Amino acid sequence: MRYEVGTVLNIQNLNRPVHGQVITEDVYDGVTLYSLAQGTDLPVQTNPNYHCYFVLAGKLNVYLRDRMSVIASKIVSYGQGIVVPYDEAVGCTALEGTVATEVVLGKKLETQKIRPMEVFTVKDLLAYQTGMAVHDTALNSGYSKLNIDALDMNTVLQDLLAEGELIVTCLDGEGSVIYNGKESTLHFGENYRIKSGTHFSLQTKDHPFKVSELIRIE
Repeated sequence: MRYEVGTVLNIQNLNRPVHGQVITEDVYDGVTLYSLAQGTDLPVQTNPNYHCYFVLAGKLNVYLRDRMSVIASKIVSYGQGIVVPYDEAVGCTALEGTVATEVVLGKKLETQKIRPMEVFTVKDLLAYQTGMAVHDTALNSGYSKLNIDALDMNTVLQDLLAEGELIVTCLDGEGSVIYNGKESTLHFGENYRIKSGTHFSLQTKDHPFKVSELIRIE
């Protein structure tokens, strides 16, 4: 497994686009990773569930179409995401070399912050609070969940439970993941995979530290 549990990873560097190619990889059930060369496409599909695209590198044009033409399109850049509706035809074109993940969400969305076909910047979903470590669920579909953790300097979030297979991504700053008795430093853009049903902690000292937790709920 390329994305080993308990190891600092850089998923975008492991999946650099190759000229003229679309490379697809199932990370785990409901989460697919794409490495797309500039000008390549993901085929138009109609899905029975909401899906979300997260762009880890590059720029993606995400569009809806009917039988005749494109009826809506949005450009999603590095660090951003977009939820696409179910039962509508959705396609994607890489405007430059792009690494992106597609996450199956299900038919319901529990969120006050994200609307279908509206681009959002992941790190802006939760603000820092002075002297505090804060945690919020930005999106919950019952099948997948997106949590954001924002730790001001010299703060900690202890004994967090991985409700399912989980990938932590550093959105800002620098801090540590403490897992299975080992402390690992996580820098901006790096990732860390955690096994379902286990516990972990996040802490920071000299830098603010903001991460996302992408969880496939079991």
